[in-house]
Amino acid sequence: AAALKEAGLGADVIAWAYTSASGDRARDAWEEALLGRALGPQRLALASLAPLLGQHAGLGALRVATAMWTAASGLLVKPAWGPAAADDRTTALVPVGPGPGLVHGVARGGTHVALVVGGPP
Repeated sequence: AAALKEAGLGADVIAWAYTSASGDRARDAWEEALLGRALGPQRLALASLAPLLGQHAGLGALRVATAMWTAASGLLVKPAWGPAAADDRTTALVPVGPGPGLVHGVARGGTHVALVVGGPP
């Protein structure tokens, strides 16, 4: 909510988000709940780059770069989860429309970041 306020946007214009989902079910569910409370009942298209690129210190910067591309192109990069994803890097481009989205991350211990990416729709 604070990131949206600072960007001067309402939750209703955010249609997609790159999350910090890592396959840790409890932490991933917590992140989805945080997004649901902040953005309301609309269903966001959510994606995590971790299955495609692995978990590492540079992943946050890669999320921001990918989000800028999504904001301009209207295509969300959605890697597949599961055992096969590690072998073949299965990825889809999901149409979400150009416009603003969110880069979001949480970590055990309470670290939380949210960044609105892209201009007004």
